[in-house]
Amino acid sequence: MFDIQGRFLMKYKLFTSIDRKPNRKELIMKNLRPTKLLRPLAFQLGITCCAVILPASASAANFYSGANCVAVNGTPVYVDGMVRNVSTTSGLRVNCPVITDGIRGLERAGVRFLDYSAASNVNCILISRSSAARAYDAAPRIESSGRGGPQSLASAGVSGGGAGYRIYFECVIPRRAPGEQSSGIEAYFALEPL
Repeated sequence: MFDIQGRFLMKYKLFTSIDRKPNRKELIMKNLRPTKLLRPLAFQLGITCCAVILPASASAANFYSGANCVAVNGTPVYVDGMVRNVSTTSGLRVNCPVITDGIRGLERAGVRFLDYSAASNVNCILISRSSAARAYDAAPRIESSGRGGPQSLASAGVSGGGAGYRIYFECVIPRRAPGEQSSGIEAYFALEPL
């Protein structure tokens, strides 16, 4: 019960009698607590869950106000962070620039707009063009589904980007008929692969 120096020997009482020393398995089981066993398992389970839940490719999302759009023809009105066409005679063509950090283009992009025109729809096309005009890529045209107020449309991505490339939405905002509210672009976004 006591060692040579008179200390009480109770620490091995659970596994052994006082007469023998604990074997290796008994020492390992005594020193391992459930948290020591479960911590690596929980960590591995967390990594596995993240790999299943998160998409295979990461993207950087860039959001822009419609006020960033620049008129190509016509006279825009900028109000509440939007660009609107108040003309009753002609559509407004605007370019909405997208800033990219990489050279791989865009995975996806989209436009949120207000379409109050009964005459025609808001339509946009995402364009990637080299400054030397040697390369050009465009996603399929996206178009509103008709008069209906706020709408969002997603576009496919484009290749190209980085130094020497300009990526932008080219949009046509329809004219305003008498008695209608003016249509406009509220915001747009771009997803760039990392």
